[in-house]
Order: sequence, then C-alpha cells, then structure tokens
Amino acid sequence: MTCSTVAKARAILAEAFPTGSAVNLIDLRQKEARETDHGNVINRLASELIAARGLQI
Repeated sequence: MTCSTVAKARAILAEAFPTGSAVNLIDLRQKEARETDHGNVINRLASELIAARGLQI
C-alpha cells in the first residue's frame, strides 16, 4: 500500500466513524446477524464503505 492509499483509507474511516471506533457498530451487526466471526462483519462493512464511495478495489 502506498502512503496515499493509507491516507485515503484513514480519511474514509474517519468520515464514517468520527468517534474513532467502529466497535459498537461491529458488535451490533454481529449480534443482528448472529455471526460468530468479527472478521466476516468487518469485511462486509469494508465492502459497504468501498461501494458507497464507488471505489474499485
């Protein structure tokens, strides 16, 4: 990853999670989906953030 890619990722996360944490949202989604693996929830959330920006990653 280049520095600009990292900076872009951080900017996207900062915009989506101004408190600096996605833990509460991840926990909520995990409970709603009855998902046992945080990784699956995080991957779906990442996909949503990417799609919302129209990025092809």
